[in-house]
Amino acid sequence: MDGLEKPKGKGSFAIKEWEKIRQGGGAAPSPTEIEKYLQGRTTGATLSREEVIQRISHYFNNLIAKREDEETGEIKHVWTAAPTKSGLARSLGITAETLSRYLGGKYGNGIPYRIGQASKREVVRAEDFDLIQAASNLIEEFHESRLSTTVPVGSIFYLKCSSDVRWRDTQNINLTAQASQIDMPELSREEIAARYRAQEEFREKPQLPEGID
Repeated sequence: MDGLEKPKGKGSFAIKEWEKIRQGGGAAPSPTEIEKYLQGRTTGATLSREEVIQRISHYFNNLIAKREDEETGEIKHVWTAAPTKSGLARSLGITAETLSRYLGGKYGNGIPYRIGQASKREVVRAEDFDLIQAASNLIEEFHESRLSTTVPVGSIFYLKCSSDVRWRDTQNINLTAQASQIDMPELSREEIAARYRAQEEFREKPQLPEGID
């Protein structure tokens, strides 16, 4: 994994070769980062607030680069790869499922986390969940900024599948019973009885077996 893959050929051939490499997947963590993640999964130590900030900052810093505008000379920061919640979870040494629980503020059984009640099983304390929510907001901001691009499909899918109700498709169907257009006069009890008797001669009478009156 330490060997750096190089494109084959020159000119347009090299460009096509790089495209093939890129189609194999998105930005990948380094082997060292993968090793640190696996080691962190075995320790399960609770992080301090400063450590959570450092890990989140380190994750985003690896996805951002400085670019200079050739015309104005202005320095801007741009994304070099898409930030993901799974990548954020990896930077904290937790699973994506655990990250979702932290964002929801509840254990897997639905019981809310309580600030001040530290658990040895939790890598991040409940009082530091605001840092994870802030990081999640940055990921959402990235996808919102891509809605005006020519290929926003992936970001649209992400926003619709996120827990934020602002980006969900909803369809409201109102079913109302309309009043009949036919004017039906109100009948008295006597008129109803008279109409019933008038229909008796048209009703089929039941056939009784022989011998029964």
